[in-house]
Amino acid sequence: MIRKRLVPKGAGRFFLSVCALAAAHAACLPGAAAYRSVKESLLPGETIAVPALAELLEGKAKPLVIDARSKRSYDKAHIRGAVLPHTEEYFRRQELFRTGASETHPEEGPDLARAMKRYDKTRPVVTYCGDGCQASAYLLVRLKQMGFKDVQALETGFESWDAAGYPVDREKR
Repeated sequence: MIRKRLVPKGAGRFFLSVCALAAAHAACLPGAAAYRSVKESLLPGETIAVPALAELLEGKAKPLVIDARSKRSYDKAHIRGAVLPHTEEYFRRQELFRTGASETHPEEGPDLARAMKRYDKTRPVVTYCGDGCQASAYLLVRLKQMGFKDVQALETGFESWDAAGYPVDREKR
């Protein structure tokens, strides 16, 4: 019996990346306790507490803060000075896919690499997502794979930052 390759050669890594991203975002949903151990498996020094991040942001050598949540969540509110890890084009294509206007989901990996080229890989980076979410841990791993040297994930998430009263940029209504 001859088997036909259904997936192009080399697409396996992309598929795993998409699966990891989907798992990270699934972990942001209520009842997703199975994914909650991802941040717990990070090495010592790969996480940072909310007060420690606030202290770093008050210093001279501010880290690059990257929001791993959705663009909608970012647009509603985000840690002051935080950036999104993807290009506007990626989010436009993602929205077209979400609404059914496109059948093609945008490729996360190449877009992340393109968007992150503008940043110095030696600058400290802190990723965050929502409390109980794992997207920041997955983003930490991806950034380290891309050569970023000093990457940490916020131990909790945006909700804890906001509840503690630290600076937040909110959507203007």
